[in-house]
Amino acid sequence: MDAFKERVISRTGSQYNPTLEVIRSGNHLVLDAKSVNYSYGGLHRAFRQLFRKIRISKWNIGNVLILGFGAGSIASILQHEYQIDCKITGVEIDPEVIRIGKEYFRFNSFSNLNLIEQDAILFIEENSEFFDIVVVDLYLDKEVPPKAETSEFADFIKKALKTEGHLIFNKWIHDTVSMESAARLEKVLTNTFDNLKIYRTGHNRMNRMMVCRRTD
Repeated sequence: MDAFKERVISRTGSQYNPTLEVIRSGNHLVLDAKSVNYSYGGLHRAFRQLFRKIRISKWNIGNVLILGFGAGSIASILQHEYQIDCKITGVEIDPEVIRIGKEYFRFNSFSNLNLIEQDAILFIEENSEFFDIVVVDLYLDKEVPPKAETSEFADFIKKALKTEGHLIFNKWIHDTVSMESAARLEKVLTNTFDNLKIYRTGHNRMNRMMVCRRTD
């Protein structure tokens, strides 16, 4: 039983995340913020479930943008588990998360990774590159920054997608307020893209994975 006991390996914090913990859970490490898992725990399982549901292994993927890179969970699923040979641009606002990722989560194992320390909202406004997939996993602890759920942000995402490219937006439902904001986000994405599909994944299906395709 001791092999599966959780143990804190590192505990730090930053201006963006007052609590950041690297925890050994069984035979692997996870990164947690104060209230939620950031990488390689419940979040990892939620994206695994989504990628299986949408059969991402069949997609033509050359260039991926991950807004909210964390410790690299999503990149790991794509490159290590699905063996997808793709360029990944990861945007992460918190330098402490980046430091933790480099020290504990083998960032050097990713191929063709461009990791950028920047506010993802500013990044997408200034971006001129085009991507096959844009993943939005932007959280400060358990909340999505309000600007990431606006029509302006959705328009910038659409401009960053290649034709037939996909947006994947992770929205975690944990209370009435987050449920209401998810409903508003659904309307925003429906007005920007005409083919929104929502997949429920994660523990108790609390993650709403909103998947859209750019068709024009």
